[in-house]
Amino acid sequence: MRIITVAAAIAAALLIVPACGDDADTAPEGPRRVEIGQSDFEFDPDLASVMAGQTVEFIVTNNGAVEHEFRVTNQAEIDAHIEGGHQEHTGEDDMADMDDMGGTDTTDDMDDMGGTDTTDDMDDMDDMDDMDEPMLVIQPGETMTLTVTFPEDATMFTRFVCLIPGHYEAGMVGEIVYSG
Repeated sequence: MRIITVAAAIAAALLIVPACGDDADTAPEGPRRVEIGQSDFEFDPDLASVMAGQTVEFIVTNNGAVEHEFRVTNQAEIDAHIEGGHQEHTGEDDMADMDDMGGTDTTDDMDDMGGTDTTDDMDDMDDMDDMDEPMLVIQPGETMTLTVTFPEDATMFTRFVCLIPGHYEAGMVGEIVYSG
């Protein structure tokens, strides 16, 4: 009887020891993934919780009928952008494209823009890359990924937003909350 008790104790100990192992062995590697959907004109979900130093991979899907941005920023930058009249979005070429677009039929919009989203829009992206805000421009039906490492300064990135003229004003803004 004593041998059975000792054998049972050893078996139980063997089951417990792996459960007490180093967390690094079981922790997922790489960035944390956060999926966000865009529609006309909201984010779902509209809240992301992050930790300082954490790398987050935002997987953003544009479920809407028009182009959207996904920009990680803060309220002061949003206010400056709005007060500046959406200047980065309102170059003469961009305004002509917007006038040509007229509606939400993306097939006609791409034809009006020269067939593919390359030359003019790539120039616009170069201008946007000069900013410190991580961002994407996402066409209807597309899914794109934006990887952001969140700094210790919790005021630097507090919002995600679409700043295409009229989109923020229509409610396309989400909140980033630091936890931990």
